[in-house]
Amino acid sequence: MSAELTAEAPKETLSADAPVPRKAPRIRNIPKLRRDLEVIKQRYERMPFAVIKDPISLVYFRVPWRDYQLMKMMEGCRNGPDVVRKWKREVPELALEMSDALLLQKVAVLIRDFESRKLCEMSATSLLKNRARRQDRKTIGRRVAWMVSWLIIRKSLYDPDPLLAKITPKLWFLFRPWFSIGALLFILSAAWTLISHRSEVHFDKDWFLAPGNLGLLFVSVILLKIVHEFGHGVTCKHFGGEVHEIGFMIMILTPMFYVNTSDAWLFPNKKHRIYVSAAGVYVEMIFAAALVYVWLVLAQGFWKQFTFSAVIAASFTTLLFNANPLMRFDGYYAMSDWLEIPNLRQKSRAFLGRQFRKLFFGPAYPEVGAKVVPGRDSTTFAIYSLASFGYLLFLMSHVFRRLHLLDKFGLSLLAYILVSLWATAAIIWPISRFFGTPYKNAARYKIQLSPMTRYRPLIVFLGLVLAVVIILNLPFPKTVVRSCALELADADIVRAAQPGFVNEVLAKEGDMVQKGQVLARLRSPDLQTKLVTQRESLRQADSALNQAISENDAQKFKVATHQREEAVADLKDTESKVSDLNMSADSDGRVLTRNLDDKLGRYLAAGEPLCIVGPSSDFDILVPLTEQEARFIKRGAPVVLKVTALPEITFHGEVTQEPLSTLGNALPASLTARRGGDVDTTIDKAGKEKPLEHQWYAQVKIEESSHLLRPGMTGRVKVKCGLQTVGRVLGQKLLDSINLDYRL
Repeated sequence: MSAELTAEAPKETLSADAPVPRKAPRIRNIPKLRRDLEVIKQRYERMPFAVIKDPISLVYFRVPWRDYQLMKMMEGCRNGPDVVRKWKREVPELALEMSDALLLQKVAVLIRDFESRKLCEMSATSLLKNRARRQDRKTIGRRVAWMVSWLIIRKSLYDPDPLLAKITPKLWFLFRPWFSIGALLFILSAAWTLISHRSEVHFDKDWFLAPGNLGLLFVSVILLKIVHEFGHGVTCKHFGGEVHEIGFMIMILTPMFYVNTSDAWLFPNKKHRIYVSAAGVYVEMIFAAALVYVWLVLAQGFWKQFTFSAVIAASFTTLLFNANPLMRFDGYYAMSDWLEIPNLRQKSRAFLGRQFRKLFFGPAYPEVGAKVVPGRDSTTFAIYSLASFGYLLFLMSHVFRRLHLLDKFGLSLLAYILVSLWATAAIIWPISRFFGTPYKNAARYKIQLSPMTRYRPLIVFLGLVLAVVIILNLPFPKTVVRSCALELADADIVRAAQPGFVNEVLAKEGDMVQKGQVLARLRSPDLQTKLVTQRESLRQADSALNQAISENDAQKFKVATHQREEAVADLKDTESKVSDLNMSADSDGRVLTRNLDDKLGRYLAAGEPLCIVGPSSDFDILVPLTEQEARFIKRGAPVVLKVTALPEITFHGEVTQEPLSTLGNALPASLTARRGGDVDTTIDKAGKEKPLEHQWYAQVKIEESSHLLRPGMTGRVKVKCGLQTVGRVLGQKLLDSINLDYRL
C-alpha cells in the first residue's frame, strides 16, 4: 500500500538561531496558492499540520499549519518586505522569534518549497526556473539514486475508484464489530488447528522448487496480493477516501502489487488511517485461515502440498514482510499513524545521524536548517533507527549469502550487481553524505571551523578504527551447533542368516552380552525336514557302501562311496544352516532394542535385523557437518548433547575422529531433515535421497553410563571448537557468502 507522504514540512525553513546570510534574497514575484488544492488540518506530535492534496498529480504533502497560514497571507503582497510587514501585523510573535532578515529568508524558502512542489499558480517563466533548478541539482547522490531506481520498476494499471464505489457498499458487513470479532476467532481457530496437526505439516523444498509448481504458486500469490490490495482500497473507500491507482511493480526482482490509498492521509481520525494500513493483512489472514481448513480435509498429494504452500504465502510471509514495521509496508504506516509521527523512518535516521554527528563533529557544531526533534520522541527515534538499520544489515547479509543458489539459473552475477547497488544506496552513500554534509554547510553558510572541529572527525574515526581492530582480535569461543539424529557409528546389528520364525528370545533390552552369545533362536520347518531327509539319505548311503564291501564289488563300492560323500556334504551344509538359526552377537556390548519378546513367532527373512548391540559404556554417534563447519572441528574437541526425549539430562563427550570423512551419498536416513536431522536432501533421478550440499561427519563418543540413549533419538549437539578471533569468524562468514568464481 502506498500511503507515505511524498513531502513533509519544508526542510530548509530556518530557525531563529540559524546563521544570517550576508545578502538578503531578492523576491520579485509573490505567488498565489492554487485554488484546487484540498487542505485538511490535522494534529501530529501535538502540533497542528496541514495535509495538502494535489488533485491533479494525486500527491500529498504535510506542512506545519503556521507555514501554510503564512503562505496564504502572502496573497496580495507585492514583494518580500511587504510580506514581512503583513506577517508581523497578523502574527506579532514572529517579530520576537526572528529578525527581519530571517523573515525575508523564510519568505524565500516558503516560496521556493511551495513552487517546487507545484502548489502555486505558476507562470511559464517560473516553470522554466524550476526546471533549471532541478537540472542544477543533479549531484552524485541523485545519479546514484537514479541508478538504484532501476531496481524498482513500477507500472500503474488502471483507476479502480469506479469499481470500488460499486462494491464497497455491498461489503458493509466487513466493517461491523461482530464480523471483526468472528474473523479474529476464525483466524485463531485456524492457527490452533495448524498447531494441533503439526505432525502432518511437511514442506517439501524439492516440490516447491519444481518449475511447474513455482509457476502455479506464482499465480496463486498474485491472486492473494490482488485481494490484499483490494482490502486496502475497499477500506479507504468505506471511510470516504478516493482510490485512483492500482498497479504492479518489481522490487529487486520480486513482483508485487500496490494500490495508492494516499487519500487516507486526509482522514482526521487516525484510527481510520490505521484501519486502511492494516486492511490488507487482515483480509489475507482470513483467506489463510480458510486455506488451513481446506488443507486439513485434502488427501496427501499435489493439492495438499500446494494448499499448504499457499497458506505460508498468505500468512507467514505476510506477517514477516507486510506487517513488519521495520520495512516500509503496511505495518510501518500503521505504527507511524499510531505514534502520530509522520515520516518515522526519515526522522529516526535523521535523529540518529545528528547523534553520531555530535560524536564526530562535537556538540557545539551548529545544525543548519535542522528541525528540532521533540524530546518525547527521542527514545522512539533511537530504538526504531537502530532496529531498522540492524534489520537492513541482517536482510542484506542473508540475501548476499543465498545468492549462490542462483548459479544453476545463470543469474548469480546479475544478482551480485543488484545487491551491490542496493548496498551502495542504502549504506555506502548515506555514510559518505554523513561526513560530507557538515563541511558543505560550513562552506555554504560561511561558518569558520576551528582546527579541533575540522579534524575531530578524523580523530574519532581513527579511534573507532582502533576499537574495531581491538574487537576483531578479541578471542571468541567458537562453537558448532547442529540438530542431529543419533546414529550409532560403531553398532552391531544382529541379522538373520537364514529365514525362519523366532522360536526363542534369550536376551532383553539393556542386557550385557559377549561376542558369540546366542540372543535368539529361529525355527525353520523346511530346514528341519531337509535335515531329517539328508540324515536318512546318509544312512542309506552307509548301508549301500557296507553292502558293496560285503559283495566285494568294486563298481558298486565306487558308486556308493561317491553317494556317501555327497550325502555327508549336503548334511554338513544343512547342519550349518540349522546352526545359523541361533542368532548370536558379533561383539561385546549392550542390547539396545526394545520389546524383543514381541518378536516371538515373527518370521524373519534372511538379512532382516533382530536387534542392535551397541557399546557397553560409551555411545558413538555421527554428527553431520557442512564443509564450512568441518574446518573448525578438531580431534578431542569437547561435545555437549541434549536429546529431545530427555531434555533434563545433558550428555558430554568428545570428537574421536580426525580427519573427517565425507558422507557422500551414503547418508544415514536418520540424519536427514525429513527424519529429524538437519541435513537438507533432494531426490535424484534414480529416486535416491542425497544431500543438497557436500556433507562431512564427525564421530563423537558420548559418555553414557545411564544407558538411556537409543539410535534414532533426535537432539542438538554443540561442539566447542576453542577460541577464534572475532575477525576470523566474521571474515570466514563473509568469504563463505561469495561464490568461489569471484574469489579467484
